Amino acid sequence: MTTVVVAVLLLSAVVPAAGALASSSPPAQFDGGAVHQQSVETDSVRLIVSVDENGSATWSVQYWTRLDDENTSDAFESLQSDIRSNPSNFSDSFASRMRSTVTAAENATGREMSASDFSVRAETRTPPEYGVIVYTFQWENFAAVDGDTLRVGDAIEGLFLDQRTRLVIEWPSSYALADVAPDPDERRDGAVVWRGSETSFVSGEPSVVLQPASAGTDSPGADGSILPLVGVGLLLVGAGVVAWRYRDRFGGSTPDSTGGEDTSDTDGAATADAGGTSTPPDDLLSNEERVIQFVREQGGRVKQQEIVEAFDWTEARTSQIVRDLREQGDLEGFRLGRENVLKLSETDDESED
Repeated sequence: MTTVVVAVLLLSAVVPAAGALASSSPPAQFDGGAVHQQSVETDSVRLIVSVDENGSATWSVQYWTRLDDENTSDAFESLQSDIRSNPSNFSDSFASRMRSTVTAAENATGREMSASDFSVRAETRTPPEYGVIVYTFQWENFAAVDGDTLRVGDAIEGLFLDQRTRLVIEWPSSYALADVAPDPDERRDGAVVWRGSETSFVSGEPSVVLQPASAGTDSPGADGSILPLVGVGLLLVGAGVVAWRYRDRFGGSTPDSTGGEDTSDTDGAATADAGGTSTPPDDLLSNEERVIQFVREQGGRVKQQEIVEAFDWTEARTSQIVRDLREQGDLEGFRLGRENVLKLSETDDESED
C-alpha cells in the first residue's frame, strides 16, 4: 500500500471579497511557505478531537491570533464581521476539503465514514485577548470500535503538526486510556495533548486505545496494534476575506508554542496558595475539581468561555461539566449580555473562609 504524506495545509492568501479560494497553492511544506501577503496572522492552531463512545468524533479546528496591537484588532474585527454576515463563504470550502479528507480515510481504513454539521464562528477570548476562528464538524466513525475498545488515530496516521499546532484527543468519562503512542506531551483527565514543537508522528501514530473505565487499563487489546493506513491529506483551510498564517514572536511576554499562556506547573508537584495551603497537581484532580479550582483562582467568578480556553475542552464538554457542578450546588450562573458567567456558590465561598 502506497503511503501518502499527511499535511496540514494552511494557506496564506488575501482572498477576494467574493470568497474565492486560492486552492491552487501547493501545501506549505512542499513550496517552502507562504506565497501571498495577508492581513491577519495566526499565532497557533489547535485541533481538538472529542471522541464519542460510538467511534464518531466532534472536531474543532481553532486558529488563534493575539490581539496585541490596533491594526491586528481592527483586521480581526473586520474578519469577524464578514464571518457573521456570510459564514458559508468560509465554511463551504473548509467542508469540501474535509469531506475529501474523510473520503480518503474511509478508503484507507475500510470503515464507512462521513462528515457533517460544518460551522464557523469568530470570537474573542481573554485573558489575554485573542481572536479565534473556530471551524467545527462531525466525523462519523472516526475511531475504530472493537467490541468495548476504541482505537483512535488510524484515520490521521502520520499527521503533520506544525511547530505551533497542537492536537488534543479527548474521550468520554466512561472510558479510560489503555495505551497511547507516542507518549503525549501532556496528559489530562480524559485527554492527551501533542504539540508540534515537541512531537512528530510516524507510521502508526498517533494511536490512542481506550477501554471502558471498569475494564482496567493494563493492556490495549489482543495485539496492541492499530489498523494500517494510507496517510490522508488533512487540508484545513478557510475561504473568505483572509486565510491565516503563522508569525514568529521573540522576547517579552509571549504565548507558548501552542499560542496560549503556559500557566501549568513545570514539575507536576503540589503548589501552595497565598495562605500556605497545599493544593494537589492538576493530574490528581477530577474535571469538576479543576473547574472549581480555576474559578477560585480567578477570584470566584469567570465567563464560561474562559473555562473552554483554559482546558482546551469543547463547548459541549464544558457545558456538561458546568451543568453537573450547578446541579451539585457548587457553581451558580447568570447571563451578562451574551456571556454565561459562573461564580462559586455561597456555600462554597463560606467553606473557603
